[in-house]
Amino acid sequence: MNSSTIKSTLIAATLASLVGCGGGGSSSGSTANPNAGTFNGNSAAATASVENAESLSVTAFEGVSQALLTSEADLPIGAIIEGESAYSMLNDLLSKDELGLPTGAITTVTTQGECGGTQRFTAPDSIPAVGSRITVKIAYDNYCQAGGSITDGIVEYAATYMGEDSFHDMSLVYNVRFIAGGEIFYSINMAAQCSGEFDDFNSSDCIISSNFTGITGGTYRIENVSFEGTTVSVTVYESELGKIEVVGNNLHQCSNGNFDAGEISIIDSTGEEVITLTFFSCDEYVITYEGVATTYSQLNN
Repeated sequence: MNSSTIKSTLIAATLASLVGCGGGGSSSGSTANPNAGTFNGNSAAATASVENAESLSVTAFEGVSQALLTSEADLPIGAIIEGESAYSMLNDLLSKDELGLPTGAITTVTTQGECGGTQRFTAPDSIPAVGSRITVKIAYDNYCQAGGSITDGIVEYAATYMGEDSFHDMSLVYNVRFIAGGEIFYSINMAAQCSGEFDDFNSSDCIISSNFTGITGGTYRIENVSFEGTTVSVTVYESELGKIEVVGNNLHQCSNGNFDAGEISIIDSTGEEVITLTFFSCDEYVITYEGVATTYSQLNN
């Protein structure tokens, strides 16, 4: 197997692994992946109150929205994600046509942006030793494409080479910002740690975590992302409020990222469901706490 074949195999293996990590089962785990970065905020379990019920609801909304970005574009069943997900973007980024990979054995390929910046692809140039770790990286340095859109950040994945075309135990870091008009209009900082062989991948063997800045400017982290049928569950941290457990059911997402159907439930430090978010339109949602229902405008309006 020559080095260009290894590159093709690595790309194919990565795509297979992404189907596992984003696909129709669940993504779960009890520990955070350190590759997603360190969360420096409050990690203690939050306790709901009249004063913070709205803020916790915003945290739940932000966490579920980010969890959906880590999934395949049509998950969970019952939700329609109009924007691109990390899953679909990685498929695009790791295609040979997109990267312009050569057929020869070249370790690093640097592509100049149409209006500035670079995209640099780095991969092994020889067959690795069995049992060794292989790393593939795409680094964007203000990579500018037609129309002036800029990509900045890294996509990096590693796997253990087991001989032949067998790769095990993938880890993925996706930390990319998309910039237009001098402002970040989309970003995601996601990590996944997955065990098992790529050709027979089970998404339940993946731990997904993500640090991000929310729609409202707050700092958040999600862990333990899980999809089961029409249900998404996730642990969400907010830098000041702390940690909550969040479960979304039968959600349907609008083109602007809001929801027009379904519910999100919040479990606080008591271990009980304390707040419910109910969605009826793309514009508003109802927060119910201690039997009192209040209507608020959704975040993407």
